[in-house]
Amino acid sequence: MQVLHKRRGDISPLVIAGLVVSALLLLVAMIFWTVRWQEMMVESDKLTHAYEVRDSSRSVLQNLLDAETGQRGYMITRRVTYLEPYRDAAQNLSADLQKLHNLTINNGEQRKAVDRVRGLVTAKLNELAETVSLVSRGESSAALALVSSDKGKAQMDSIRAILSDIVAVETSSLDSRRHWFDNSSLTMTATIIGCFVAALTTIAFTFAAMVRQIEAIGRNHRDLKNFNEGLEGRVAERTSALEASLADAKAQRNAAEHERKRVEILMRELDHRVGNSLAMVSSLLGLQLSRTTDPMIRQGLDAARLRIQTIGSSQRRLRMQDDFQTVLAGELFSAVIDDIVSVVPHPERILIKYDIDPLLLQARDATTCAILLGELVTNALKYGIDPEAGGTVHVGFHRLKDDGLELSVADNGSGGPTETARTWQDGGLGRVIMERLAQQYCGTVEYQRNNGDGTVVNVKMPGLVAVIDEGSQEPVSE
Repeated sequence: MQVLHKRRGDISPLVIAGLVVSALLLLVAMIFWTVRWQEMMVESDKLTHAYEVRDSSRSVLQNLLDAETGQRGYMITRRVTYLEPYRDAAQNLSADLQKLHNLTINNGEQRKAVDRVRGLVTAKLNELAETVSLVSRGESSAALALVSSDKGKAQMDSIRAILSDIVAVETSSLDSRRHWFDNSSLTMTATIIGCFVAALTTIAFTFAAMVRQIEAIGRNHRDLKNFNEGLEGRVAERTSALEASLADAKAQRNAAEHERKRVEILMRELDHRVGNSLAMVSSLLGLQLSRTTDPMIRQGLDAARLRIQTIGSSQRRLRMQDDFQTVLAGELFSAVIDDIVSVVPHPERILIKYDIDPLLLQARDATTCAILLGELVTNALKYGIDPEAGGTVHVGFHRLKDDGLELSVADNGSGGPTETARTWQDGGLGRVIMERLAQQYCGTVEYQRNNGDGTVVNVKMPGLVAVIDEGSQEPVSE
C-alpha cells in the first residue's frame, strides 16, 4: 500500500489490466471451490450412510446367530443360563431391523430386501421360540424333529444371502465414493494451485512494467509468493492426510468420521486465509480506483472490487458464527449491503428496507446468496437510483409456496427492467454470474416494472433449502 502511495506518474493500462485479471482469477477459484465443497459434503454424508447400512446388516446376522447358538445350547444342556444370550439377541434383533429399515427407506431395492429379511427373521425367531418352548415342556423329541428339518436352515441361508447382497452393494458404493473423493481432492488441489500460480504470474508480469517502483514491488511480490507457497504446502499436507484417512476408512467407520472433521478444520482455515487475501486485493483495487480517471477502467475495477468485497463479507459473517455451519440470512444480507452502500456517493440518501424471513442458510449456500444479492443491489444503486436524488431499495427473502426460496430486490429509481437487462447484457460478467449461480438451485431470474417507478428483480431458487430460526429478530428497515 505504501508503494502505491509513493508512485510518481500515471499507472500504465497494463498494470491495471493485470490487477483486474488477478482479481478475476481469485474470484473464479473461490466459486469453483465453493461448488466442489458442496459436492464433497453431500458425498461425505452418503459415505457415512453406507457404513451404517453395512454395520446394521452385519449386526442383524450376528444377533440372529447368537440367538440360534443360545437355543442350541439350551436344547443340548437344558441349562437356563443359555436362554439369557438367546433372549438378549432376540430383543436386539428388533432394534437392528428397525434401524436397517429406516436407513434403506429411500432405496427401493434395498427396502424390499430388508422387508424380506424382516419376514424371514420373524419366522426364524418363531421357530427358535417354539423349540425352546417344547424343550421346557419336556418334548425334546418334537423339538429335535423341528430343528432337524431343512426349514430353519433354508431360512438362515436366505437371510445370510440377502444380508450379504446388501453388504456387497454398500461396499461397492463405498469403493466408488472413496475413488470419487480421491479424484476430487486432486482436482481441487490442482485448480487452486493453478489459479494462484496464474495470479502470481500475471502480477509479476504487470509489476515488471513499473520500473520506478521495482524495489518496493519486488518486496511485495516476495511476501505474497512466500505466503502462497506456505498455503500450498498446507494444502498439500492436509490433502495427503485426507487421502490416508480415506484409505483407512475402508475398514473403520470411526476413522472416516474423524477424517471428515479434519477436512472441515482445513476448509475453515482456508476460508480465513482466502478472506485475508480477498481483503488485500479489495484494498489494492480501491487504491487503484482512486488513482484512475478512465471511466471504463474505473467501472471494471469497481465491479471487481465490489464482488470480491461481497465474498469477503459473507465469509467474515460465517466466521462470526459459533458453529461455522449456518448464518442468519438477515445478518448476512445486512452486512453485504452495508459494505456496498458505504462506497456509493451520498449513502445517507439511500434507504434500505428489509423483508426477510428468519431463515438459517448453510455455509455452502451463504456465499452464493451473498454474491447474488451483491449483484442485484449494486445494479439497483448504479442504474436504478439517481445518487443525487436518492431513493429506496427493498430487499426480500422468502420461502416459495412449494419448495425453495425467492430473493427479490426492488428500487424506486427511474431505470426500468428493459434498461437494466440491457445494461447487464452489455456488462456481460454480472449477468452471467447471476444466471450461473441461480442455475445451481434450478433457479430463474425475472425482471419486471415496479409499481410506479423502478425495477423489481426476482430470483426464484427451488433447489435452495433453509431452516426457520424461530428465535431470531430480522431487521425491518434501515
